Amino acid sequence: MDEETINYQIGFSFLSIIAAIVSIVLLINNKYKLIYDEGFLNDKTSYKINLYNRILLVIVFSIFLLINYNNYKKAMEKGEDPTSYKLQVYSSILIVIATLISLYVVYNYQGSDTLENPEI
Repeated sequence: MDEETINYQIGFSFLSIIAAIVSIVLLINNKYKLIYDEGFLNDKTSYKINLYNRILLVIVFSIFLLINYNNYKKAMEKGEDPTSYKLQVYSSILIVIATLISLYVVYNYQGSDTLENPEI
């Protein structure tokens, strides 16, 4: 792994942390809706934020998949043992599938109070 790859991973890790913070804010909004019958975000705004947050996560984790796949290919070219890289690719595939399902749920169940902020 080279320095440029690590820099990309750091940047995209920060983006995933920001997405997690946005999810926490949306959950707090849902809690306020349950307790006070009104959140600090209206339903339309909450839905849009949630949708964009899920799109961001799909992009971020897809890029992690590409990075892991490139690391796997580099290990194969260098003659290194690719087992750990292969496992990282498999786990990245599963994470991308999970984020796609989460995005699908948010997109298809807009306006539903029970499925507003699915977590992975």
